Amino acid sequence: LCERSTIVMSAKSDYKLVMSSISGRLSKNQSSSIKFALGQASERMRSRMEKNRHVSELPPKDGSNAKSAAPSKEDIKAKKADEEYERKRAALSLKTNKITGALQWYTNLLQELAATASKTKYILTEDDGEEQQKPEDVVDKSAPSKSKTRVLSSEEVMEALDNCESEDALVTLESGVDIFNQDGMSTWTIDITETAHKWFKRHLKKDRVLCERVIRRLTLLSTGRWPYVLCKPLKAKPFGQHGRKIHLYETKIDAASRIIWEVAIAFSPRRSTLQQNFCEQVIRVWDVVLDHDNLSRAIDQTIDRISKSHLRGEDCAIYAELDKKKDDEGGPGQSLDDKAGDSSDRIPRVFPMSSEVIAVGSSRDSDTSDSKSRHFHPGHDDPRQYTLLKFYELNSGAVKLLLDSKDDQNMDLPFTPGPKEHEIIHYKTDPQRSVLLMGRSGTGKTTCLVFRMWAQYASYADVSQGPRPRQLFVTKNEVLCREVERSFRNMGLAWLKRGASTIDVREEDKPKFITSAEWLDRLDVELPGDRFFTGVELKQRLDKRKHNDAVTKGIEALLSEENVGDVSDSTSHREEMTFLVFRRLWRKIRSGSGSQIDGTMVWREIKSFIKGSVAALHVDKANEDRKVPSNRFLSLEEYLALPRKQSRMDETQRREIYDLFLSYEKLKREGNYYDEMDLVYNLAGRITLVDHSYLEKKAAAAEEFDLLPIDSLFVDEVQDFTQAELYVLTKLCQDPNNLFLAGDTAQSIAVGVDFRFTDVRQIFYNSFGGIEPKLLQLSHNYRSHAGVLRLAACVVELLYHFFGASLDRLPPDLGLFDGPKPVIMDVGNTHELLLMLQGAKRETSRIEFGAHQVVIVRNEEAKKTLPNEFGIDPDWVMTVQESKGLEFDDVLLYNFFSDSPAEDLWRGAS
Repeated sequence: LCERSTIVMSAKSDYKLVMSSISGRLSKNQSSSIKFALGQASERMRSRMEKNRHVSELPPKDGSNAKSAAPSKEDIKAKKADEEYERKRAALSLKTNKITGALQWYTNLLQELAATASKTKYILTEDDGEEQQKPEDVVDKSAPSKSKTRVLSSEEVMEALDNCESEDALVTLESGVDIFNQDGMSTWTIDITETAHKWFKRHLKKDRVLCERVIRRLTLLSTGRWPYVLCKPLKAKPFGQHGRKIHLYETKIDAASRIIWEVAIAFSPRRSTLQQNFCEQVIRVWDVVLDHDNLSRAIDQTIDRISKSHLRGEDCAIYAELDKKKDDEGGPGQSLDDKAGDSSDRIPRVFPMSSEVIAVGSSRDSDTSDSKSRHFHPGHDDPRQYTLLKFYELNSGAVKLLLDSKDDQNMDLPFTPGPKEHEIIHYKTDPQRSVLLMGRSGTGKTTCLVFRMWAQYASYADVSQGPRPRQLFVTKNEVLCREVERSFRNMGLAWLKRGASTIDVREEDKPKFITSAEWLDRLDVELPGDRFFTGVELKQRLDKRKHNDAVTKGIEALLSEENVGDVSDSTSHREEMTFLVFRRLWRKIRSGSGSQIDGTMVWREIKSFIKGSVAALHVDKANEDRKVPSNRFLSLEEYLALPRKQSRMDETQRREIYDLFLSYEKLKREGNYYDEMDLVYNLAGRITLVDHSYLEKKAAAAEEFDLLPIDSLFVDEVQDFTQAELYVLTKLCQDPNNLFLAGDTAQSIAVGVDFRFTDVRQIFYNSFGGIEPKLLQLSHNYRSHAGVLRLAACVVELLYHFFGASLDRLPPDLGLFDGPKPVIMDVGNTHELLLMLQGAKRETSRIEFGAHQVVIVRNEEAKKTLPNEFGIDPDWVMTVQESKGLEFDDVLLYNFFSDSPAEDLWRGAS
């Protein structure tokens, strides 16, 4: 009735329907809508009544002049017409009487409704952002009142929990809990699973009140005082060969909803130090169960899923040993075997853990000592997944992030890292040293980088006085750069919501996330000295970008001030010599030389050594006037003198390659080309003009788009950078011992780049006279199962065999779970392949840096040949370079070998 704003009643029984509607949840707008509809109905009936009354007052037809003679046929016909007229008039009169009565009834109804509404007391509630009203006599007694309630202090909450014996008392106490300041009263850490995280995201829009009630109950649990009305034990069967117990509990919300949680042991970042890692007891929220039809069945299904997850964790290849006899100095706490239901304080127990995570091998079934116990991290309960579960700490910042509707697009909470990642994130030395982090794909390098960057930024932001150090993140991959920035922003959002600092950080002091190309363009604009690019050339480079970031906007603003016109109007600008252009001109370059060396090898020697090495910059030969040296590359003698570990070519091949390089330089000049090495050389020369006074001046007049000065530098996929690029990056950082470089030489897919971590360490020592960086390694692979890793290890072994001097040797990745054997499918056409992909489409746990499905092709041209039947988002059809550093559930390599420039050379691998 209220939605249509129209009321139609045919009998007085409908009156009860209208009156009953005002005894439920009725807002002011709804009440006004009913009154308006009743008023409209009254006006329509009054109009119809007046019309019918006019008809009823018509004079009757007079038959007194009729002839006394016998009625003729015409008289009989007229008489019948008169009778029909009288019958209709009587019917209209009866209808008029009914309408008059109904009008009187509607009038009485309006008067009664107005009187009832004036006497009804309403309680304000919140539903989807609208203010609604609820009669006091129908308030849900199980839900806390939204009327203004005094917020209880932590001492009052503790005292109330001691005396809480009924559900009504718990509801009253719950209404006084401040859910946005739970850290002040929390003794226990609350971790939520991915399932619980998704539950909050699903229900916040449709039932925010329920979500807030769940958080209030969890806040009460975090105090460590658990009366039976708040904490009811659940029975779970022991699992594993040692009959391990799961300490499960349920917390009632209302008649049809329960919180299922566990007292679990988990790695504790807040307890761990640089010298020792610790685990502690936590409240682990597995799920919030809603089932009006069969609640007990839903709870049993959740318990079964939890048991499977713990059992799956025991199949994991790693575990930690805990010293179960040594508790935290703060007190022993209560045993896990203590029964819940008492209101005494429960203090979480803390256990020192082994400094190294132990790989399960032949000693898997061996017994541990009496003073040690094994700790297994829960695994995914789905047997098709081969990953460990991620947990998210539900602190006050996370609560604000979840409940703030303005941030519904950024609701992903930062997960809790493991012990090895925690060590790297907080790694420190005295004196300070830069960090080189090595690890194969999927070992968590990017995650460690983001967490370390955030931990450093949070400590910077707490500085209340003086300029704040400025951070810069650089990588080659544009997609990876945006994903890392998104992850960093989510961490910052949760931290700001938590209220960790009230200090306002200037926009220009916030970290910058840029790609290598954006970094080079911005430096060309910002560094003193003559620019490498003209305004038209710089505008042309900007137009090719997919992402319009802050750095790009800053350059565009500068170009607009310089009145740079349309690039299409200019014909004199240079073009960049990329590898694709190089291959197109390769025949001209080698014409007349008779060389049989592959063009790819020549390009690598030019980019990595002849023009891209630190020695090629001739930084030690710059004169006192800081003029840029004229030679922008190695001489033949310098090239021949390179160690064999750097360039694998013998002397004859090097001489041949150097002649081809000279031909390449000549063709480049004649064709009006430039390459990236020319730009890097120009910047390296202009860096000598940057001194302390210049940086002080830049810092004083800092603008949002300025990169300088740089206090802390983070580089991901560092193996894609040349030595010369890393030299420029390091020189621009005010402290060369405050760098964090992450990468893997086995993933060096940038054409022409020959990179080794050992060479980078020498750059630091020889070029800066600084402290040699600390080399850290990650070996546990969290992305793929052991079967995939063993296949990848075979490929790496081939790289060691054919290109042993080009990559650093690392121990094989350790897969956490054994996976299924590979299946070879005979797919005859695109339609069959499409059916296979659709059948495989699924979503596992949250992807940190990537998506769920991707198609990887060799190059941009191969994207155009992909059949339209695939129906895949073009953003997730990527080249090998674009997919670097990301992760996916399903990966399809499309025409990977047939599109390879190596062609039949692949047969050498067999």
